[in-house]
Amino acid sequence: MRASFVFALCLSTPVAAQSDPAPLLSVDPMIGTGGEGHTFPGATAPFGMVQLSPDTDTTCQIRACYGHAAGYRYEDPTIQGFSHTHFSGAGHSDLGDILVMPQAGADVALDPGDPGQPGSGYRSRFDHHSEIARPGYYAVTLRDSGVRAELAAGTRIGVHRYTFPQGQPAHLLIDMRSSLYYYPGKILWSGLHLLPDGTLTGFRETRGWAPGRKLFFAMRFSAPLTGHGFVDRDPAVLYKGFQGPGRGSDALSEKLGRALEARLDFGVLTAPLEVRVGLSGVDERGAVANLDAEPGDFDAVRARTATAWTQALGAIEIDAAQPMRRNIYTALYHALLAPSVWSDADGRYRGPDDQVHLAQGFTFRSTYSLWDTFRAEHPLLTLIQPEQTTADVVRSLVESQRYSPDGILPVWQFAGRETWTMIGYHAVPVIADAYLKGLRGFDADAALAAMVASADHAAYGGLGEYMARGYVPIDKEPEAASKTVEYAFDDWTIARMARAMGRTAIADRFEKRAGNWRNSFDPQTGWVRARLSTGAFRTPFDPAAINYGSDYTEGNAWQYSWFMPQDEAGLIRMLGGDAKAVAKLDAMFNFDTSKLDYSHAEDIAGLIGQYIHGNEPSHHVAYLYDYAGAPWRTQERLAQIVASQYKPTPDGLAGNDDLGQMSAWLVFTALGFYPVAPGSNQYVIGRPFVDRAVMNLPNGKRFVIVAEGLSAANGYVQSVMLDGRALPRSFITDGDIRAGGELRFTMGPTPNRHWATSAAARPYSMSNGSAPAN
Repeated sequence: MRASFVFALCLSTPVAAQSDPAPLLSVDPMIGTGGEGHTFPGATAPFGMVQLSPDTDTTCQIRACYGHAAGYRYEDPTIQGFSHTHFSGAGHSDLGDILVMPQAGADVALDPGDPGQPGSGYRSRFDHHSEIARPGYYAVTLRDSGVRAELAAGTRIGVHRYTFPQGQPAHLLIDMRSSLYYYPGKILWSGLHLLPDGTLTGFRETRGWAPGRKLFFAMRFSAPLTGHGFVDRDPAVLYKGFQGPGRGSDALSEKLGRALEARLDFGVLTAPLEVRVGLSGVDERGAVANLDAEPGDFDAVRARTATAWTQALGAIEIDAAQPMRRNIYTALYHALLAPSVWSDADGRYRGPDDQVHLAQGFTFRSTYSLWDTFRAEHPLLTLIQPEQTTADVVRSLVESQRYSPDGILPVWQFAGRETWTMIGYHAVPVIADAYLKGLRGFDADAALAAMVASADHAAYGGLGEYMARGYVPIDKEPEAASKTVEYAFDDWTIARMARAMGRTAIADRFEKRAGNWRNSFDPQTGWVRARLSTGAFRTPFDPAAINYGSDYTEGNAWQYSWFMPQDEAGLIRMLGGDAKAVAKLDAMFNFDTSKLDYSHAEDIAGLIGQYIHGNEPSHHVAYLYDYAGAPWRTQERLAQIVASQYKPTPDGLAGNDDLGQMSAWLVFTALGFYPVAPGSNQYVIGRPFVDRAVMNLPNGKRFVIVAEGLSAANGYVQSVMLDGRALPRSFITDGDIRAGGELRFTMGPTPNRHWATSAAARPYSMSNGSAPAN
């Protein structure tokens, strides 16, 4: 125990006090746990099924729960318990499954109590100075009980270690009622089973964000039970306390109900109590098998996951001053949490049809916030993760479409279930981007068929009207302006993949659809706008208005009038040329929002004028100066964004991390380039924020980025060299990176207004007529 505590102290040593800390020590999982980042600080493995983390409050209901979407909120004074499933940075939530809370002493509290009244329930006060948060490890002292809690996690298991005060009886409370975004009736059914060997198994089915979600668990303990009790707290059940004290032959071995709790007694312990928990979406047998598949005690699991994180974070070597180094490695960490593993160790998984299937030759993954992550998160994974990871993702998406009752690729899926949150069919660019980059390991014909089936699904999101008219009419479908331009981009990626596969008829059809963004562009006003089924643009019109369910999705005309990543050159021509495009971009960043009230829009955060970095539609916009021949303006705007939107503090993220998208934006931007149009095989050059970086690529090659002379004063690109030769263009290709080599920036204090300004030097746009090479 003493050795473990010394090791924990070493891990908690401030980064600034160490010289060139390893990537594992440069990650701060506390970043984003305050403000509106919605990240969690607990233990998880790369892409792990288990996210074992403290919940500071799960008693809020629906609308009041936005700030607790990840269970933990840094500003809260108490911890309610430790549950096993969490989203990282989602704007909505669910999960918080199987809450465990240690208790010491003679009495066992059954309810969490009031956070403002210590001792009113099982929740406990805590101090941040007692917390340690590292990749795969979390620890805290529960001040009211004196219990030291430590958490570790493997891929499908979580391990708790509790050190109880000397001489006091030790108990665990398992509260099966607790859930994030709770509301009465959310728990449809649940069960607890104590097996003869002392293993506790159980399940619950919930009707939360995802309907009919099932989760199963198995739990084993390092010390034998001295007693136990199960109780159903359902008001419809006459409650008489714990049934069966568990101190003799009358102990209950099973309990079913809608509001279950378990009290587990261990007596006075002379060593810390370890609790190993396995999860499964299939059945309790699967949870037991997952537990057996990852053997070892707390320290063994912690060490194994630390090794996995060291390898995953080692994909990019960062040489940068603090706090930039900490910000980037934490961003890289957050980008490696999803899509999470969902299939069991034996390959079984529960699909969108609620049936059990077998993933043969791949790991089924779920948790897809695709409206967010198609932009940078998935393109980043194609570069820094083994090719099998991307193949797993693509195969999982295609299998999901195969077993979907609606026949469509995932939109916002978790635990294998569809939520129908957000818009578009953005699994399509994820698949196309992987294929066009040469990644394989999946059936391309089946993938393309799933993409086309999704894009032709007339009953989804106004697609029938879109296919008939070339735009989504606002009097037929809400958020029509956003849907039109997003569908057009997705269609372009289908065309690109079909063309590369020699499927000419499909390519021709979807290339035509890719130009549909023009049908929502109003040349008289210069905005993307919603149109009526008559063809007229809807009035009244205010480009700065943000109203959910209106013309746009979580945004307004300022953000969505730039969303045609496949054809920014076409937009610039329609705006009247480079100078007018640059002026409009400047007006966006310089817009005075002091008199606007967006408080009703939860996801609107991180404003720089009408540029809203806390939400995804703006993420590519700063790079669009490159398309207008003014790359030095991109460099200025990126410096402005990075300085104001990312900090090494709990409130250091301007908005929801959205399962890694906010973080992936920073990783790419810090390296000096960004995938404005996934599927183009191009990365648009911005400016670097690191002195040097090395990308250790899946093919074994290394791509080195060097920024000569980079400093606070030297923020402008003077010149760029690729493999020792001058690079006159404002983009690099995916092939440039995968070939290995060096991208060298020379930085200076003033703009170079001549570099990469010509039309030939600009990134790809489909209306320019030349498709980038695969």
